[in-house]
Amino acid sequence: MTFRFKRDAETYERKMKGEQEEIRRGLRGLPPPPKPFEDLCGYWIDNRASQKRSRHHDESIIRAHRRPAFGAFRLHEIGVVQIDKFIVDRAHLSKKTVNNHLTLLGAMLNAARDIGWLAVAPRIRKPKVRIFGNDFSYLRTDEEVRTFLVAAHDEDPRVFTFYATAIYTGMRAGELAGLHWGDVSFERRLITVQRSFAGPTKAEDVRHVPILDPLLPLLRERRLATSNRLVFPNEAGEMFDQSARIFQEGFASP
Repeated sequence: MTFRFKRDAETYERKMKGEQEEIRRGLRGLPPPPKPFEDLCGYWIDNRASQKRSRHHDESIIRAHRRPAFGAFRLHEIGVVQIDKFIVDRAHLSKKTVNNHLTLLGAMLNAARDIGWLAVAPRIRKPKVRIFGNDFSYLRTDEEVRTFLVAAHDEDPRVFTFYATAIYTGMRAGELAGLHWGDVSFERRLITVQRSFAGPTKAEDVRHVPILDPLLPLLRERRLATSNRLVFPNEAGEMFDQSARIFQEGFASP
């Protein structure tokens, strides 16, 4: 394991010596076996990702990013330096995408700790990003909103309606991805927000959002143009996942 600062190495050395003394005196169990990261990848795919609707997403990230970055390491060798390098090497990706990758990495390392393969999971520092659906500070005026939507319309009318719905309802990324036409009432001019990436939300978290005048004709036109149960399906007709480009780049501040 390598360290950025000498004091970190000294702190780690003192910690290891203390643990070794506790083991010698019978106050602490033996350290976990030196498992390779590859074993954790296999365990995660077979036992954790297999239970998720987004299994293919986890498998893709592990294949394209986890194994190339950490496949040569044992679990106890993965620390702040290795994770920082992982972030730097992915500077070409959006910060939100990198955060999604780090969230999965953290979950995998925590699982390794829980099953006894890792004594302590390393701290993971995530880049700060604008949270989709919660921060539209760069859309402060009607003119800024108009400019943004015109640019979206020029890219793709479907993208335009998607972003217009986000702006006029304040719905989050997962809520837009999971929105069904059955949740949209044109008669009552209400959207029932009751789904996200992980599926239906808890009953107490269901809420109703009004369909404002600028949005109503856009949703009606969209309804006539599609027979999919989803309001905003991806190109394959399925629900967008969290790493989809429409979420990562669409709301970056200009």
